[in-house]
Amino acid sequence: MERALHPAGYVGRPGRRLAAGRFYGFDPDHRAPRGAYDAGQDTPLVDGAAQTGNALALDGFRAAATVGILEPGDYFQVGDELKIITERLDCDSSGDATVTFEPALVAAPADDAPLILVNPVAIMQLAGDGAAAWSGNLNRITVGFSFAALEAF
Repeated sequence: MERALHPAGYVGRPGRRLAAGRFYGFDPDHRAPRGAYDAGQDTPLVDGAAQTGNALALDGFRAAATVGILEPGDYFQVGDELKIITERLDCDSSGDATVTFEPALVAAPADDAPLILVNPVAIMQLAGDGAAAWSGNLNRITVGFSFAALEAF
């Protein structure tokens, strides 16, 4: 069972322990792609090892040319990295496509590494001391919580 603390973006996942001070971060308003992606037909995988930069060749989409399978602003996870798509993704009749995104890859994913498109997360850590703040009223009821975090690798 996953637990979420909204809007802090913490997700506990059974069976996986993170280093102290780290948590799973995500965008709570974008948990699934908005394009024509269909989890029943599309299983996108990295197509070839040693890819770096801001683009990845992919295969595993449905074997039919599809326009707008993923849209700018959609998120995906590859390995422990969270990326945001910057250009519309179309696949060809073989189910191949190239996705462009930000920020650039930190580590090259393996060939056939899966792209997680539904509920993608990143491993995060607080940006530094004093990076989190609570605010409340005189009755000690918390009315606000904010923090700054960075992706941790």
